[in-house]
Amino acid sequence: MLASVGLVGYPNAGKSTLLTALTAARPKIADYPFTTLTPNLGVVEADEENSFIMADIPGLIEGAHVGVGLGHDFLRHIERTKLLVHLIDLAAVDGRNPISDYLSICQELSLYSEELGNRPQIIVLNKIDLPAAEENYQDVVSWFTKEGKKCFIISAMTRQGFEPLLKEIIGSLAQIPDMPPLIFTPAAEFVFDEEREIIIERSSETSWVVKSKRLERHVVMTDFSRSGSVKRFQGLMRKIGVDQMLREAGAMPGHSVIIGEVEFVFADYDDDSEF
Repeated sequence: MLASVGLVGYPNAGKSTLLTALTAARPKIADYPFTTLTPNLGVVEADEENSFIMADIPGLIEGAHVGVGLGHDFLRHIERTKLLVHLIDLAAVDGRNPISDYLSICQELSLYSEELGNRPQIIVLNKIDLPAAEENYQDVVSWFTKEGKKCFIISAMTRQGFEPLLKEIIGSLAQIPDMPPLIFTPAAEFVFDEEREIIIERSSETSWVVKSKRLERHVVMTDFSRSGSVKRFQGLMRKIGVDQMLREAGAMPGHSVIIGEVEFVFADYDDDSEF
C-alpha cells in the first residue's frame, strides 16, 4: 500500500497525532528486520467519494539529504508520494522557530533532489490549541503571507481546522497528474525450490515486490506488534534466503520491499546480526 500524501516536518511537529486523528491508524509493523524507522500508513476517508493514503514520514532533521539521522531512508519514502503536507509546530514547544523549521525542511528536500524540492506542498501550522501558538500566530502567518504562501491552521489534538485542510488535500490531489512510470531493466527472478517459488521483482527505482504464496500467508498470520512473532518471521526470511535474493537483485538499504499487503524497508544486515 503506497501513500499519495506524505506528512513531513521536524520531530514532534505532531505528524503521528494528525495521522491518528484523521485515520485511526496505528504503526503497520514494529521493529522488523527490514526496517529502521518506518512510515505509518493510514487511509483518510475525506468524504463519501474521496479517500487517500497518508504516510507519517519519520521526522526529518538537518543533514537528512546526506543521510544524517537515517535521512536517506526517510527521503526515499517521500519520493513515492504525490503531495506533501508540511506540518509545522506553531507553538514551538521545544524552543524551535517555526519559520526556521520550515526553511530547513525545504532545504533538505531540495538538496536531496530538485524534483523533490519542487514537489507540491500544503503548509499546515499545528498546535493552535496551545497558548504559545496563539502568541506566535500573527508573526508566523504574516511571514508566510508575505512569501505568497497559503497556510492552514489546525490542532491535531482537538481536530480544529480539519475540514478546510482535507478539502485542500483532495483538491490538490485531483490536479496533480500521476507520476510517469520509470523504465528499468527486466525483473530478476529467483526460484528457491521447485515447490516453493519466490520471485523478486523491481517495481520502481527504489521498490521491490516479493511474490511467494508461502510468505504472503505468513505475513497475514504474523502479528508484527509482538517481538516473538517478528523474530519467527525474520527467521523464516533468513532461512529461505529472501534477504540474500534481494541483495543479489540490487536492493539497497532504505528500499521498499512489499510482501502481500505489507510494505517493509530493506536494511542490509550481517548474517550474525540480531533484529
